[in-house]
Amino acid sequence: MEYNMIKSIRETPGILKNLKIGEEVERILENDFNRVIFIGCGSSYFSSLAGAYVLNKVSNNIQTFALPASEFMFHFVKKG
Repeated sequence: MEYNMIKSIRETPGILKNLKIGEEVERILENDFNRVIFIGCGSSYFSSLAGAYVLNKVSNNIQTFALPASEFMFHFVKKG
């Protein structure tokens, strides 16, 4: 019997190989973005932290943020 958590951990390397992160980063860099906001809940929030880190390292002029979805509206939604 294999637990779901252990199964997920063992599948991670294969999933990361299939992600094509480089293509997505290139697409973001080709466009004229000033800011990219990554939003997630739970483990997807930790993935958004990794995405923000990578994009921060490869670009000099794009602001990147990673936020839990519950905090997004407190930071970037205009009041009015």
